[in-house]
Amino acid sequence: MSSIGGINIDGKATIGNALAIKNLTVPYYQRSYAWKEKHVLEFFQDLQTAIDRKLQEYFLGSIVVTQTEAGEPESVVDGQQRIATTMIVLSAIRDYFHNVGDEQRAGDIERPFLISREFNTGAPTPKLVMNEIDRDYFTNRILMRPNTPERKDAESRSLTKDSHKLINGAAIKTAALLANVINAENTAQAKATALGKWFEFIKTGTRVIWVSVEDESKAYVMFETLNDRGLELSKADLLKNFLLSRSGPRVNEVLNRWVSMQAALEASGSEEENLLVTFIRYFWSATHTLTRERELYAAIKDEIRGDLQKAVKLADDLSRSALAYSAILNSASTFWAEYGDANHLIRTLNYFRLKQMRPLLLAILSKMKKDQVEKCLRLLVRCSVRFLIVGGLGGGQLEEKYTDAANKISSGTIKSAAKLLEFLLPAVPSDNEFGAAFKYAHVPQPHLARYYLRALELEKKGDPKAEWVPTEEKQITLEHVLPENPASDWKVSGDIVESYCDRLGNLALLHKRVNKDAANRFITVKSPHYDSNYALTKELKGLTDWGPTQIDERQGRMAKIAVKTWPLSTT
Repeated sequence: MSSIGGINIDGKATIGNALAIKNLTVPYYQRSYAWKEKHVLEFFQDLQTAIDRKLQEYFLGSIVVTQTEAGEPESVVDGQQRIATTMIVLSAIRDYFHNVGDEQRAGDIERPFLISREFNTGAPTPKLVMNEIDRDYFTNRILMRPNTPERKDAESRSLTKDSHKLINGAAIKTAALLANVINAENTAQAKATALGKWFEFIKTGTRVIWVSVEDESKAYVMFETLNDRGLELSKADLLKNFLLSRSGPRVNEVLNRWVSMQAALEASGSEEENLLVTFIRYFWSATHTLTRERELYAAIKDEIRGDLQKAVKLADDLSRSALAYSAILNSASTFWAEYGDANHLIRTLNYFRLKQMRPLLLAILSKMKKDQVEKCLRLLVRCSVRFLIVGGLGGGQLEEKYTDAANKISSGTIKSAAKLLEFLLPAVPSDNEFGAAFKYAHVPQPHLARYYLRALELEKKGDPKAEWVPTEEKQITLEHVLPENPASDWKVSGDIVESYCDRLGNLALLHKRVNKDAANRFITVKSPHYDSNYALTKELKGLTDWGPTQIDERQGRMAKIAVKTWPLSTT
């Protein structure tokens, strides 16, 4: 082992021997178990390749821990995913020997590498204690034996936390992969020998660089150096480590803000990839300038540099804004209770699946007075529909426009929905452009077609909130009057079907699907089924002809309603 300025480095360690001689814990602020099936599979296959090729070792990278008093668990700053997954593999091997009644081998794996026992009481002590979210579940589901009440309860429990689902999935996948190894052998002895090779390789061949540092702040400075030298870390870890490395004596305060931010985002229930980094990027874009993900770390690093106050302030701002971003992702959040109909409007914006405006939404919720928030969101619903129908600005240009608006709100230049409309107006399609495009719009996305038809229906009936009511897909059927696969009695060409099938004028809402036998038949067979409470659908009842002329005429009438449904106003 060598030492450099309070950092001890052991280049001869393996994960196996580390588990045998150390007790480890994951700090509360570290993320929960995050490896998906593809990561577990890749890890397993790498080990299997090394074992099959009879390699002496397989390098797993660096493990970083903080130094502790003798006998105290070392805190894992980096490497918990690899350590935890290694233990999942070891537990699966232990489970096999336990299930076939080979208690000696099961115990040889369990006692040094998974669970130690307190000498006097025999109480189990996990060799790795996960963070607070995963601690009990990981211990019970992975480390305990299959016949224990704790394990049985963990396996039968209905899982709600994403990390628990991933732990369970990793265990199931690993057991299946090891079953393939076992089933390739014909005798009990051969099966035991095959698993013995895995066990021995994990003990002696899973090479790591074991790095022990005096405290977290030094670990985070070291992370920066490692990153500059090309060691790949996740963007989220890089950002966190950089902030903490600049926090000095206030490192615990920044850690708490980071944990608070993570908790708020997880409470949204979102399953989006890279949720944390995406949020930070949108926040940074809203308060600075449009920043791509690949530019984010450098931009923050350049802004903060060595300024302790800036690092702490950014952590504070991220923690507060995470609550708003979580609410943006979840229209059912109690956050919206004081914002009138804003929750319905945010639900509609999410229905559009337009992420480009999220920096703008963050700025609105951060800087606008409460009476302006609902007006701004209603305006954005209307602008979004116009952009979706007309096109024009591409996704990148639209994000630039929305981010420019967010910057002006963040700086205090735009303080009201009226000023926001004034800023956006030159880029938003006019009534004439919108109406003209709507007359001939194709809408192949069923969720958008349902929304447009529902909103038009409510406007036609005089509902003042027509612009924000999305239609639940399970409640209604989207009917193609000219079917996607018309029966022979239609007597239309394939070109006509392709050109008109997904035109909005050819679509209708029904509470109940048209009889299967009639669904593809000619209009005279289908039209009796259009006796509906939806006015736009009921006008199809009794028709004896249907084709391009009728579709154009109906969509032209819809276009006139559309201009009224999504007006360029803030009222």
